[in-house]
Amino acid sequence: MRRQDRQILNGALIAGGAMALIDILMQWMVHKDKRIDFTWDSYNGMRTFKRSLVGAAVDGGLGYAHYRYQISQEAKLPFNSDDYVKKILTIPHHPKPLDFFMHHDRFLAQILPSKPCLRDVF
Repeated sequence: MRRQDRQILNGALIAGGAMALIDILMQWMVHKDKRIDFTWDSYNGMRTFKRSLVGAAVDGGLGYAHYRYQISQEAKLPFNSDDYVKKILTIPHHPKPLDFFMHHDRFLAQILPSKPCLRDVF
């Protein structure tokens, strides 16, 4: 899942769930103050649904704003493509993906100059 989607979805799920829980507790406290039993018949599910949707929408927007802020902060950092590839391909204690990539990179570097038809394509 992309980072943008993940941050928006996490914000929406957390806020929607929290708002639903808070609304259920608020309804329970109101029923308790009025000395009414809190049952499925007295529970207002549509109110909880609406409030959780509003909370999810607001926090989804905040998740998107946080994503944009992170992107703007990362854009200020210098970028080196070699370091980026090494960062992606190296797994702690498992350098096999990097070794695999470097082996095929050397193999292609040997083959491509010797084949004029491939050099024309690239």
